[in-house]
Amino acid sequence: MTAPSIVVDGVGVTLGGAVVLDAVSLTCRPGRVTGLLGPNGSGKTTLLHTVAGLRRPATGRVLLDDQDVHVLRARERARLLALVEQDASTSLDLRVRQVVDLGRIAHRVRFGPPQSDPGGIDAVERALATARVDHLADRPWHALSGGERQRVHLARALAQEPSVLLLDEPTNHLDLGHQLDFLERVRGLGLTTVAALHDLELAAAYCDDLVVLDRGRLVAHGPVAEVLTPALVAEVYGVRVTVEPHPTQPRPHVRWEGVVR
Repeated sequence: MTAPSIVVDGVGVTLGGAVVLDAVSLTCRPGRVTGLLGPNGSGKTTLLHTVAGLRRPATGRVLLDDQDVHVLRARERARLLALVEQDASTSLDLRVRQVVDLGRIAHRVRFGPPQSDPGGIDAVERALATARVDHLADRPWHALSGGERQRVHLARALAQEPSVLLLDEPTNHLDLGHQLDFLERVRGLGLTTVAALHDLELAAAYCDDLVVLDRGRLVAHGPVAEVLTPALVAEVYGVRVTVEPHPTQPRPHVRWEGVVR
């Protein structure tokens, strides 16, 4: 399936009487990685959940090409979109391969056995290998470290064989080497990807486009080199930076200088 564009059209979300997203409109280009930036509480997770169809907006809509996400049935959405959350967990006593196999549920006959999904076994094995957790396949889920669990959840998402991948702080529990490897693998998938990130340097290195939120409002949206400027970082994060061309890569390098007083 060809990777679709994501169109967020005037989306507003209110929680407990507070406006969490305020008329947000943006487009994520098909097959590209879009970084979702902003301070804590800016609305990043709410926007991801709204795009994933888990939260219905009070106003506006979310389209995958011409399909309204919130009109699709849950099984249809699960075949198109996969979400990797910050701290997904389970109380079930599962092995890693079983966790990854959960990504195949939407491809099976309702309440049907794994045999009702002929391509499922191969899809699970590919996902384990792509996320580099095939060596953990028979390990108990509860015996894994936080970083290992994060990579297993990427494998579970890939087993869905989605065309859109949504990642909420995917590098939180990973050491530096695994952060770089994780994002490099995500870039190589060719999926329309939206990743909420805190690390601006990682966002600059691995994203094609950036979306910046602050207090529920869209501040900036566009290619990395156009969006990631010292003025924007000072305004949104209250931090002074220098944004320099990278010596070997087309994307910029961020150098921290201090907190804006």
